[in-house]
Amino acid sequence: MTDSDQLRTDIDEPAHAWFAQAPGHEGRPELIVRNTPGLQPQSHLRWRASCSCGWAGQAEYLGSREDKGYPATVVAVTRAEWERHVAPIDALFQLGRFSARRPEHAAELDHAVAQALRLGASWHEIAIATRLTYADARRRWGL
Repeated sequence: MTDSDQLRTDIDEPAHAWFAQAPGHEGRPELIVRNTPGLQPQSHLRWRASCSCGWAGQAEYLGSREDKGYPATVVAVTRAEWERHVAPIDALFQLGRFSARRPEHAAELDHAVAQALRLGASWHEIAIATRLTYADARRRWGL
């Protein structure tokens, strides 16, 4: 975002928010007004995904000033982008839940580790989430 951009918080926004399983991750579309020379400030609106953790999506999506609240297409694409952001975080959160109740949830824990790795979690993050050392986590689930 540049100095000529500003976040818009004064529009009438419906209660669109998405919640991750992991605490501290609430997502929603965020409206950016780009001050483009030759265009009315509110005639060319851009949206992006955002999360309460401070993450903001890289892609910007167009919406018109006639839209009231969040345009439906913007909600769909920003939610998909936000879900990609929180997927590894939620997977690590699940690891923590299952590891706190082992050994009765060993199969779920194994599945959650595989999913976290598929979603891009590091061995360091897996070790922290499962309360194991890095070496123990690699030994149990590693290659």
